[in-house]
Amino acid sequence: MASRCFVHYAMNISRTTVKGYSREPGSSRHTHLAWTKLTSHNIHTSSVKFGAFAKPKQQKVKRKDVKKLKNPADDVYLQDLYEPTVYQLEAAVSALKRYMELDLADNTSPVVLNLSLHLAPKGRGKFQSFWHIEEPVHNFAHTNKVCVFTEDADEIKSCNDNGAFLTGGHDAIQKLIFAKEICDAYVSTQEFKKTVLDKNVELVKIMGKLAPSKKKGLTTDVVSEMMRLRDGLLIHNQTPENTKCSVVVGLVEQPVDHIVENIVQTMNVVRTEQNPKHPPIIKEASVLCCEEALFFDVGNEEDD
Repeated sequence: MASRCFVHYAMNISRTTVKGYSREPGSSRHTHLAWTKLTSHNIHTSSVKFGAFAKPKQQKVKRKDVKKLKNPADDVYLQDLYEPTVYQLEAAVSALKRYMELDLADNTSPVVLNLSLHLAPKGRGKFQSFWHIEEPVHNFAHTNKVCVFTEDADEIKSCNDNGAFLTGGHDAIQKLIFAKEICDAYVSTQEFKKTVLDKNVELVKIMGKLAPSKKKGLTTDVVSEMMRLRDGLLIHNQTPENTKCSVVVGLVEQPVDHIVENIVQTMNVVRTEQNPKHPPIIKEASVLCCEEALFFDVGNEEDD
């Protein structure tokens, strides 16, 4: 106990690290006394740092931004060391289809458009958000995962027959919570949302910004709303990262021009959210399939 008191006393005398004590003319008599007690109790002074419970400072290593190279010299290289190739839109889709053919990918694999957005702030740390449902210029055999909350037996049967991902009341809620399944869209009536959904904190966390609201999913006709959400292009940034927008725009088996026209349609819808006082809302764009992503030029004019 006595050794702890002297250690604490000595640690409050000075903030210099002691690695081999020698009393100097200006040193205190109390400092010398504390040092004597430390050494008499076989305390390793090389590990003592004066100061109340002072912790050793860790040096922060500054990461230097490595300038990425442009053109790799070999066929095999580390992608992180090189700038990504930026194609023209049609060339990017053609190359992606060719890569999928070489990888023997399934022809029904979805082609996803990923957009990186420059959103206008709306104050208090919030940014603009949007939600659009559009019928694609060229339809394709892909259905969005839509969950319908209802306890009406006829509505449950009709939704299941028409391709709903999950339908039901409390049983559907338990399935979502147990599997932590995130759907593309959710449909509910105002009454069920108010009495059941809003009171389930865990379910609200799973749905996040995709929860039924006046703009989406909240309706008196759950069957019609489900079918609209099932087949349309869901163009939105209602995700934890609201600076991203991902939309399924086609399948690998579709012709290049069909996929390109669906991409142009999607980007035009996003550009309707453009704030004229801010930079172009679309910063970057890429097409992705089976983890293969190719960037393409979005046509923004560079500032002089």
